[in-house]
Amino acid sequence: MKLQVFWTGLECACRLLGITTAAVLIGVGTETFLRGRFKSLAFYLLFTGVTISLCEGTYFVAQLLAICFKCQPGSLAHRAKEKAHWLGCFQKFLTYMLLSVACFLHPVLVWHVTIPGSMLIITGLAYFLLSKRKKRKATPEVVPPTRAVHRPFQQRCEHHRLWGH
Repeated sequence: MKLQVFWTGLECACRLLGITTAAVLIGVGTETFLRGRFKSLAFYLLFTGVTISLCEGTYFVAQLLAICFKCQPGSLAHRAKEKAHWLGCFQKFLTYMLLSVACFLHPVLVWHVTIPGSMLIITGLAYFLLSKRKKRKATPEVVPPTRAVHRPFQQRCEHHRLWGH
């Protein structure tokens, strides 16, 4: 039970770190764009921030919809909730790490490296830790056996004898 609380808390922390990282990337990208000297870096930061906010934001929208509406399996809301969990934690770890590389390759100012790059790395490492959570195994559905399969041998022989099979 304690581990379940830990993993739930870590998942919430990862989601909040993701949204915060997206906000920082958008803020730093906007500031860089307004300065006007490094437009390509500004577009990269803005694009990365918007992409991360869309990926992380869909999770929060799906959670809000799950609280407000009870969705049936197979419905559009249920599919939206499943899409919110599209990327696994390890894939997010790799994505955040790869996105942080550009921040360190083009160090215009120190805060371009330390703030967005470090936040991408911290968020990526948090998702890596979350990827170590064991998956829950689905319990297999037990199908009740049919009568024909488990009839006693004598009843089957009598059936064949009576009907001439």
